[in-house]
Amino acid sequence: MNSSSSSTEALVEHFDHIFAQSKDILNLFSLRERRIIRTNAAAAQSLGYGVEELHSTPVERLYPPDEIPKLERAIDQLETQGFSSDKLKIYSKSGELRDIWTRSYVIQQEPEPICLVHTFDITEENRQAERAIHAAKLATLGETSAMIAHELANALQSIRFNLRLLSTELGSDLTGAVAARLDRLVRGVARMEAIVRGIQKYAYRTAAGGSFVSLAAIVDEALDIMKGYTQSKQITVSAHMAPDLPFIWADQGHVQHIVLILAKNAVQAMLNSKARRLSISAGVERDVVTLSVADTGIGIPPELQRSIFEAFATTKPAGIGLGMGLSLAKKLAEMNGIELNFSSGPESGTEFTMTFRPPHGPSLALHAPDRAPSSTREKTVLIVEDNADVLKAVSQSLEERGLRTVQATSAYEGLQILRAHTVDGVLCDVDLYPVSGREFAGDARRIYRGPIYLISGDPNEERQANGPGDGFSRTAGPAAGDVDVTGVLRKPFEGEALALAAQAMLGFRRGGD
Repeated sequence: MNSSSSSTEALVEHFDHIFAQSKDILNLFSLRERRIIRTNAAAAQSLGYGVEELHSTPVERLYPPDEIPKLERAIDQLETQGFSSDKLKIYSKSGELRDIWTRSYVIQQEPEPICLVHTFDITEENRQAERAIHAAKLATLGETSAMIAHELANALQSIRFNLRLLSTELGSDLTGAVAARLDRLVRGVARMEAIVRGIQKYAYRTAAGGSFVSLAAIVDEALDIMKGYTQSKQITVSAHMAPDLPFIWADQGHVQHIVLILAKNAVQAMLNSKARRLSISAGVERDVVTLSVADTGIGIPPELQRSIFEAFATTKPAGIGLGMGLSLAKKLAEMNGIELNFSSGPESGTEFTMTFRPPHGPSLALHAPDRAPSSTREKTVLIVEDNADVLKAVSQSLEERGLRTVQATSAYEGLQILRAHTVDGVLCDVDLYPVSGREFAGDARRIYRGPIYLISGDPNEERQANGPGDGFSRTAGPAAGDVDVTGVLRKPFEGEALALAAQAMLGFRRGGD
């Protein structure tokens, strides 16, 4: 054994106790041989290599080609200055690219130069920083989108008002091609308002909580938000909701977020497919409601299927996504007691299924007073109101009287619910935007014959002139500007106004009941 080898072995033995105790990655590196001659268990745990494997692996094989120039510069600094520090990327044994920060010191010059390399694995810290930056960008984007949506809503309101004014001014001259063009403009404004309304509702922050909601309305609104995207990607979209679909108990915003994630992923999975079909369907069997989102895309590779709901798991090319969508969808589903599963194959695409199991909500018997007969406790009332405080107060009051409530924050959403479900009564605020409560009531009468009550804050309106003085005006046929409503509730509610409306709806019998 020559003196050089003897000296190096003595150095290695000197550091053995330090290496054994350290939780950081430590190694001794030979500048002459350009290889690791000693490392500790922490290095093997972090990178996956056994100690002997790491010793015998050439340094150039541990680093990506782009990192080699940085590594060479670090070695040059060690030879000339005796110290170097840099951040590098290194391959683990599994092939994962890890981020490390190394500080190296020359601790022996003769008989051969040996370096002590102290390495920190900063992969998770970097990922957390990237996630924080990305989250901040998304938050900023969300706030900006909400502000833009607000400004667009104001502009569209002005356009709608002026279109109505123009229609009134033209009067009898509004015929033929001019009428057709004006009608297209009105429908175009309505379409833009629906998109803006969906963005505002999606961006609106609410405390997580359940309520009875309509899957059909959620899917319709989600597809409305994505309509421009699916059309630009030439995706054929079909949606089928079972006619007997019950209301589900969940957080509406959470469910819509899950549907948007699944639909967007489905579109991106089909970008290289000849057949591009997005199919969304919902059904019910033995009180179990299911919603499926299916595509004709490339499918999920078998090796990714076990981890598809984990953060950063993705089948998309770099730059298309971070792999966070399905992880978030799974968390939101679990928060709402929803089972989220999938099936996938290379020839059949992928189908995600959301399962909503009974009970679909809290027992109404817990809230119903003794005077409410048990046979009426499942009566459902649709409340169409865009003021959150009024919506909450009306819902709570009706639920205390044994009525189940379903909420809609726009006339558009209210009509969606009426088309897809059967309800026993409707309460609608007069001052909705962009479609007023009177317009909603008129449209609702085409598809619904049960009780409709308007909510108004104006005590001087002619339709309320003959009211009984308890905040509730009964009508017997067309009212509120020739709209057929059952009655009018005045804000703020006084006396037993809501009680009278609740009693009427509890006593309402549907055709055939």
